[in-house]
Amino acid sequence: MSIKRSFAFDDPGSFHDVRAYSREICRARPGRVPVIIAGTKCDLAQAVGEDEMARARERGGWPCMRTSAKTGEGVPALFVRAAAMALE
Repeated sequence: MSIKRSFAFDDPGSFHDVRAYSREICRARPGRVPVIIAGTKCDLAQAVGEDEMARARERGGWPCMRTSAKTGEGVPALFVRAAAMALE
């Protein structure tokens, strides 16, 4: 099992929601829960910066990936990474 949470780069509120939800995952499932965070809409102007993503990676120890459904950027890599995490 792995959990994918996503936020939109053009919506900082969604990024903060992901961080709060991720803390809830840790409380509900103690131990190692594979979580991957996907930043969507990376093809648009970004309100969530790389520094914020880096801090989220450091705090949670979870990979954060940039994706765009419109252009396809990062989507295949996201699914490959999530599947590999689920099999670990």
